[in-house]
Amino acid sequence: SNTLNITYDGTAPAVTSVDVPANGIYTTVGTLSFTLHFSENVHVTGTPGLDVIIGTTTQQAVYTGGSGTNSLTFSYTVQDGDLDMDGIALGANVLLNSGSIQDAAGNNALLPLINIANTTGVLVDAAAPVVTSVDVPANGYYTSGNTLNFTVHFSENTTIDDAGGTPYLDVTVGTTTRHATYTGS
Repeated sequence: SNTLNITYDGTAPAVTSVDVPANGIYTTVGTLSFTLHFSENVHVTGTPGLDVIIGTTTQQAVYTGGSGTNSLTFSYTVQDGDLDMDGIALGANVLLNSGSIQDAAGNNALLPLINIANTTGVLVDAAAPVVTSVDVPANGYYTSGNTLNFTVHFSENTTIDDAGGTPYLDVTVGTTTRHATYTGS
């Protein structure tokens, strides 16, 4: 007598949870790493991705490894200008980008992301502060010995590093350029 044992797997692998980067402020060239946990081992072809919403801009974290296991890793390198000081967010689904994520039986993975860890503490600040305004001295006549005070306002809090010299503003008085030197905050 011949006995055949047939196993049928018609269950698609699904994301069970998503690990996100540790809370903190990520700056230029910092790496945001994500791990997707699946209900079973999966195999990857191509370069799937994840939408990472930084402020009002959507970037893409790219697949970096884990094929053959139940945990896939993705990463995004923070770029100049990225800014999100209330926490990044992830898109709703894994993006296949013409690739595939399947189990050993060839079932395509379900793509919705569920059980995403909290991202409100994952902050991104790779945007350089910019001057938003300059307060100038009041209109009037100034004579020798009078001080002209200027206040420079930036788009965010800044720290002055004067180890290499004292910052200054060029001020033109008549036809002569003078330096208004930094005196503190």
